[in-house]
Amino acid sequence: MKSSGRESVESETESISSAPEDQHSANIFENTA
Repeated sequence: MKSSGRESVESETESISSAPEDQHSANIFENTA
């Protein structure tokens, strides 16, 4: 069931892509700063 796992990751990546990436980036920057 490799496809299932891969599909799950792809779906998650798509979800993250759809979500506000800027906010995520800002969060990382804040944590790094």
